[in-house]
Amino acid sequence: MTTCPKCHYARQPTDTSPDYECPKCGVVYAKAFTIPSSHTALPERAPKKKGGVIMIAALVLLAGGAGAWRLSSKDNSSASQLAAGAPVVVDKAAAKNAEEEAFRKRQADERERELLDKAAKDLERLHGRWKDASALAGSTARIALATPVASLQAIRRETVEMVVPECLDHSKEALLQGMNKEIEGYMTFMQDANLGKLLAQSLFTEASDAFGKFTFRMKDACPKG
Repeated sequence: MTTCPKCHYARQPTDTSPDYECPKCGVVYAKAFTIPSSHTALPERAPKKKGGVIMIAALVLLAGGAGAWRLSSKDNSSASQLAAGAPVVVDKAAAKNAEEEAFRKRQADERERELLDKAAKDLERLHGRWKDASALAGSTARIALATPVASLQAIRRETVEMVVPECLDHSKEALLQGMNKEIEGYMTFMQDANLGKLLAQSLFTEASDAFGKFTFRMKDACPKG
């Protein structure tokens, strides 16, 4: 007894349809039997194909994730190295700036020291010239004192016009005080031979005291380098 593979109808002896055809649904048995085999193959292959696609997609995702992780790790490593190296660069730059600043300060200190030394030497030279001119005036007759006194006055003007550092102000002040008193003494002596000589002596004493202050103040006038 034949059973239809399509509708599952069992053929009866009383059925009048041809033997190769199902009495109920009319399907040809030979064709119906070949259809299931081809159809059954397709469902079997379809899951495999779907599973392969899923597997490939999973592999692609894994590969992409691994690449992204490596790239991220590389970026993080580079960032870490850069962050670790940054303080070194900053420290080197700061050390270089500090060294340059110290060098500039040393240069400025040296220039200031040179200016102080020059100003002090200029004052000492003026004092030396003054002593020479004063000695000449002291050995000159009263009636001929005009020329030596004029030389003393010229030296005093140079001293007045000289600009000195603040630390030499008191020294310069004492030097000018001695010059002024001595010139005043000579002028007094030139006016009167007798009384002028007596009055001039007191002025010369004051001048000598002022020159002594100048010499004393010059010893420690400015800080030493």
